[in-house]
Amino acid sequence: MRAIGGYPSAALADDAARLLRSHGIHARVASRLGDSGIMGPTGHGVYEVMLLDDSQIESAERLLTEHRERPSFDDAELQEQARPDLSRLNPCYWPRCPGCGAVLDAAKGASHCACGREVDIEQLIVAEHGPEALAECYPDEPEEIPESLIESVNLACPECRYPLESLPSDGVCPECGTRYSKAELIQRRAGRM
Repeated sequence: MRAIGGYPSAALADDAARLLRSHGIHARVASRLGDSGIMGPTGHGVYEVMLLDDSQIESAERLLTEHRERPSFDDAELQEQARPDLSRLNPCYWPRCPGCGAVLDAAKGASHCACGREVDIEQLIVAEHGPEALAECYPDEPEEIPESLIESVNLACPECRYPLESLPSDGVCPECGTRYSKAELIQRRAGRM
């Protein structure tokens, strides 16, 4: 076993070890206490990525170097991706200008009211209606259902109730010809659709 790199936090070390494992390199994280007996940045302890197979050192070093040189996320880009799409907002939630009281068309996303006052439409919506009002402004992303769950649940065709066990996750019912998706059937059963 050999240490290939030290990191000030467990999260960074876990990230590096996960990267190596995703490329077939056997890596684990070990911690070493600092002189103070405390881990982490304040205690000067270190989290080390350990290789279980010395023959993989060269590949591991190359991957970690590439990973360090890769540009990190741009904060502005991440913030932009997190912004709600106000064109999806129900007009009953459009806020009023705190200056003149005019209803602000949130779909236009203006930063100024017609009266000239600077406004933060998202902040006004949250203040007037709560954060729940913005929920419909984010894309619906269905939760990924693990394959193991799909295989373990007893499902039946929604049309004729033919048992779907041992059939593919998506397909056509052999009894009546209705198309099915086991993931959708599970989501319906859970009340998510």
